[in-house]
Amino acid sequence: MPLSAPLAQKWEEATGGLMIEGYGMTEASPILLGSPLASSRARGALGIPFPSTRVRIVDPEDPARDVEDGAVGELIATGPQVFSGYWNQDEETAEVFTADGWLRTGDLVQVRDGFIYMADRRKEMINSSGFNVYPSQVEDAVRTMPGILDVAAVGVPAGESGEDVVAAVVLEAGASVTLTDLRNWAEKSLAHYALPRQVVVMSELPRSQLGKVMRKKVREQIVGARGATSEAVAGAREAVAEAVTGARESVAGAREAMSERVAEARGAATEAVVGAREAMSEAVAGARESVSQASSEATAAVRRLATGADRTDERDRKDS
Repeated sequence: MPLSAPLAQKWEEATGGLMIEGYGMTEASPILLGSPLASSRARGALGIPFPSTRVRIVDPEDPARDVEDGAVGELIATGPQVFSGYWNQDEETAEVFTADGWLRTGDLVQVRDGFIYMADRRKEMINSSGFNVYPSQVEDAVRTMPGILDVAAVGVPAGESGEDVVAAVVLEAGASVTLTDLRNWAEKSLAHYALPRQVVVMSELPRSQLGKVMRKKVREQIVGARGATSEAVAGAREAVAEAVTGARESVAGAREAMSERVAEARGAATEAVVGAREAMSEAVAGARESVSQASSEATAAVRRLATGADRTDERDRKDS
């Protein structure tokens, strides 16, 4: 992590000495690069190669090819301080060396004015729709935005497009930020494909004991939060689906019960109608029978009257 220029300035003013920065790693102890012990040093730079040390800046995807001057590439090195390999770990050793024996540092660097500067870690580079996005460039663009105290840029899985650029920010007290505002600010210095597609506000960024922002931890927290959100949404959807299924079953049950009741009512109504028809038929038949009987009696009575009248006429004729 480069030392900030203001801090270096304060230290030099307080001590009267020179703050000299360097670059090394466990696999190449103690140092590979360093700034000159002179006023010609470059603050914030990793420096230049130490004596007996050779370095190259190569294409991360093809370490046999050197990048053009000024382009970002992976730093590889060889020299007496470079280790020979990991103990009893042949596969891991093969991964950190090129075919011709150069150590792959995994750090992306750039040469400016004759000095080598850190760009990013190769493992932290973001693949956005096939384009390489360097987190430090995104962070430099976002950090200058008013209201931003700190920022870490990471890549999170985005399906076929590779990764989305996510800006995790720490805000000043009372400040607020939207994704639109942040993108409008950052597009002044970033290509469109490098612009953040999501902004996450955090109370603080996880740091190592040396004060370096741990992007891996930031990424894990964001991905974990996404996973928890996805699980919550999935749970809610499942609950809704169960509720809908239950409601449909209830409606189906109500319809079935109603159908049964309607069928029962229809059956009762049909029986009532049949009973009424039978009763009416019986009543009509009874009425017909009564009418027929009355008619027969009336006919008989008429006949008797007629017979009586005939006999009276006959007596009257005999008397006369």
